[in-house]
Amino acid sequence: MMTKAQNTNSALLSLLVCPVSLSGLIYDKGQAELVSLRTRLAFPIKDGVPIMMTEAARLMSDDEVNRLRAALVQLDNDTGKK
Repeated sequence: MMTKAQNTNSALLSLLVCPVSLSGLIYDKGQAELVSLRTRLAFPIKDGVPIMMTEAARLMSDDEVNRLRAALVQLDNDTGKK
């Protein structure tokens, strides 16, 4: 399940940006990753600590990117954002 940053970690996660594009990140709780849709990189979270090194990130497939984009649209629709 993909969600935006929540609970006590939300303040920290909202400050983090992709080290490549400097764009915002999406928290994918199910995969325990912070995702940059712009660069298609997924940064792992290990023991609660985001690993924001490009060497640790994995390149996402087209299917994964499309799934996350669709989930974001659904999340925005569910919360009344446009």
